[in-house]
Order: sequence, then structure tokens, then C-alpha cells
Amino acid sequence: MLKALVVDDKASVVEFVCEILQQALQHSYDVAGNVEQARALLKANDYAYILLDLEIPASARGERARIENGLALFQQIVKIKGSGKVPIILMTSYSDHALAHNRDLDNDGLTFGMPKNLWDKGRPPEMVIREALEAVEARRRAAEQTNNGLQPFIGGNLVIFSDGATLCDRLILDDSSLSPMRDVLLLLAEKNGKAYKHVYRRFLAKKLETTTESLNGVFFRFRQKVAKVLKDECQVLVQDDDVVRTERGDHLGEKITVELRLTESVESVVLGHDNGHNGHENGHKAQDPFGHLGPKQKNRILAILKALKTNGHMTREQVDALANVGRSQVTRDLEEMEIAGLVRRLGANKDRRYAYAGPAESPQG
Repeated sequence: MLKALVVDDKASVVEFVCEILQQALQHSYDVAGNVEQARALLKANDYAYILLDLEIPASARGERARIENGLALFQQIVKIKGSGKVPIILMTSYSDHALAHNRDLDNDGLTFGMPKNLWDKGRPPEMVIREALEAVEARRRAAEQTNNGLQPFIGGNLVIFSDGATLCDRLILDDSSLSPMRDVLLLLAEKNGKAYKHVYRRFLAKKLETTTESLNGVFFRFRQKVAKVLKDECQVLVQDDDVVRTERGDHLGEKITVELRLTESVESVVLGHDNGHNGHENGHKAQDPFGHLGPKQKNRILAILKALKTNGHMTREQVDALANVGRSQVTRDLEEMEIAGLVRRLGANKDRRYAYAGPAESPQG
């Protein structure tokens, strides 16, 4: 059974968190209400993770709770347990509390935020705890894999497209609507001279109109995806900070070069359609007429084209029902099909129909 150390001086918080540890996670725990108690427990026991409130008293002698005490305890935890050995999950009233002291909270990538004001807004404590434990497990597997024939990551070209991104010519993001990390990468790709700019996560969150807690999850999932893709497809081992680093602010790793192709489709490039030809001359494939679109819109258009080819023609209401998205989105879909010469309009106003106008074979994406 995994065991946690909970450090907080508020009885109501301790009761709430410990109930989650017992009921949702089936983890055991010790509780410390101040720095002195926590230090003694840390020296005597091993813990799978630590839940730390930064604003705590120094001892049980009635001192006022101060954030400086929590910062000092954080540094003592790292010294006692070793940097990056045990995940430290910060239980803060507001995330800015922790971010304001970012450079003091260095635990080699195993520091996680768990703001108390988000516990009842889609970011429950058990979610953060699971993410922290998954990060530890991923690090353990990565250490094992270094002995299993994987090559170390020595750098690569990150190409950011209008609907995704590739790294080392491998697809790591494939849809801008599902990949907020693409927008983060665009901001991190900005340079200050020759080096990438360091941007604190609270500023990233403000620019992207989201929360730092949401970005924490985005970064975590992105790192997992990159590590899996390069391991499976390139036999390359990517460590946590090889691509995106967080030392004194988020920034791209020094081994990364960035290229922006914001008018092209990542799917088009990955599938080999990015060749500038419209036919099969010189052994090239035909240009994909929908290569510039995201996968969702492209798949929706192909389904509409298939139905039009089968039925001969359809009313706008029938097309809307088939697409099952907003009317403005269907309008854009129909415009894309008309531009590609695969659909033509019949009639006008209430009698308008849409007919398939493409080749005899089914349209392919």
C-alpha cells in the first residue's frame, strides 16, 4: 500500500484530504501540522508522495502560519529524500502562491500544484495525485529503458503546423482543437536573441485564457505523448526536460530547433501529400484537396461526400442532420467541397440541393 505524508495545520483540510486518500485511492498516510513534525516523520519514514501546504507554522508552540516555513520545508524534503525522488504536491489556496516562489520549488520536475480553490471545480485531489504517481512511474520506466537499447535524445526539429506539430518528423500533435499544447509551443518558440524565452506558466495561462492547473495537465500529457512516440517509432529515449524545460520558467530545450508552417496541414505533410503536384507525375501522389483541414472537419466532409455520391443530391437540412454540428460549420464544409470541385449547387433558395460533382471513384482523404 502506498503511503503519503500530509502537511497542513487546518483540521478541515486534513480531514477532507485523508478521506480521499482512504476512500478514492486506498493509500495510508501520516499527518504533520508544522515543519518540526514533518521533518521528524521524513527522517523516520519513506513516502510515495508528499502533500504540502506552504502556509504552515514552524512548530506546535503557537507560531503564526507563514509561507516561508513551507518553502523552507520544501527545500528540506528535497535535501532529505533527494531531488526528483519523491513527488511533492503543493496544496495552496491560490496557485500564484506557489508560482511567486517558483525558483525555490525545484524538485527536478516532480513538483505538482493542487490548488484548494479548484477541488470542487473539476480538479479533485485524487486526479493530481494520480498524475504525480504516473510521472514517477514514467521516470522509472525511462531509467530501465536506457538499458534496453534505446538511444539518448540528441535533439531534433520541431515543426508547428496550423493543425498540429511534428518532432524528428514524427507526429506529436494532430489537431489544434484537441491540442492546446500547440498554442503553448507557439509562445515558447519565441526567442530572446538566440535562446528561447523563459515564460512563467501563470503568464502562459493568462495569454491562453486558461488556468495554470489546466496547463499542468496539458504539459504532462504532452511529455507522455512525445516520450511514447519517439520511443516506439525512433527507439529514442526522451527525458522530461529534453523538449520543454521548466527551470525558472517554461522554455524549449536547447537541443530543439523550431520551424513554423502555419499555412500547411500536419496531416498532409505526414501522409506525403506536401509535394506541390496535383497529379501522379514523377511518382508523386495527387494533392489532397482537404489536406489543410483538421482531422475532424476532413472526416466530416468525406462522410458528406460519400452520402451525396450515394444519394445523388441532398437538401441543406439533410446535410446539416448528417454532419451533426453547427450550421456555420456545415457552411464552411460545403464551401470547401465547392472550392475543390466535388460539390455543385442545384436550384435556389428553398429548392436548393447539393449534388456530388467529383470523379466516379469515392473521394479519398
